[in-house]
Amino acid sequence: MIVLEEYKAIYFAIPKCANTSLKATFYEMLHGKEPKNPHDWNIFKTINSKELVTTYKDYFKFTFVRDESKRLLSCYKSNLKSLSEGYPSYFNKDMTYEEFLDMVKSIPPLKRDIHIQPCSHFYPEKIDFIGDVDYLEEDYLRLCKKIGIKNPSKLKHLNKSEDF
Repeated sequence: MIVLEEYKAIYFAIPKCANTSLKATFYEMLHGKEPKNPHDWNIFKTINSKELVTTYKDYFKFTFVRDESKRLLSCYKSNLKSLSEGYPSYFNKDMTYEEFLDMVKSIPPLKRDIHIQPCSHFYPEKIDFIGDVDYLEEDYLRLCKKIGIKNPSKLKHLNKSEDF
């Protein structure tokens, strides 16, 4: 959970859902410069679940989601084929997409790597805005209007998936 204090908003970041683009754009809006690494959580103010329901209970809560089949295919194409340290041992870069899907189905959702957990596991039941990656630009502008960003930064398009 990333706090956008100036706008009294909390972003529930979901892997493979324009997360890198959104974090880089929000960082630039808040700090006036591009982040060196938008994946570095230390560059943002983050909170825990207890703070969410106490200190920040009145903040505007939002996220962006993606069709789960597109999200899994993106994970397979980008992450699985370029495995790095830190990925669970059940990932195998030689597996086919069908084998990958079978593997995903065989693991209980909460025990999966974060890249293959369902989007709904990343945000609370009560959320004020859910944007759709398929309508990213439009939903980003709608979000900015809702949280009071008068002159939003141009949305960055980082780690864009190839068309499937």
